[in-house]
Amino acid sequence: MVLTNWEYASRNPQLNRIVYSQLSVATSGGTAYHIVKQHEDGKDGHDAWKSLIEWYDGDVMNSETADAIRSRLENYKLGSTDDAAQYINNFLTS
Repeated sequence: MVLTNWEYASRNPQLNRIVYSQLSVATSGGTAYHIVKQHEDGKDGHDAWKSLIEWYDGDVMNSETADAIRSRLENYKLGSTDDAAQYINNFLTS
């Protein structure tokens, strides 16, 4: 309930801090840790969770995902001098 309900999180500050700690440990050393660390002063698990959701579902991540997919698709272009059998093998195994 702490993750999805602000009122519950505010009525249960100890549980909210526990959720913050768990999110902090879970993201430590990863690419999303900076998102959780923004909420370190208040140790607000609910707000940290909301920020993580916005990061992963928001425009920033969607743009990065689109760039990664676009780059990957560029590697799949078949040129006129490429071996078609090797190309198909690479495509199916990557």
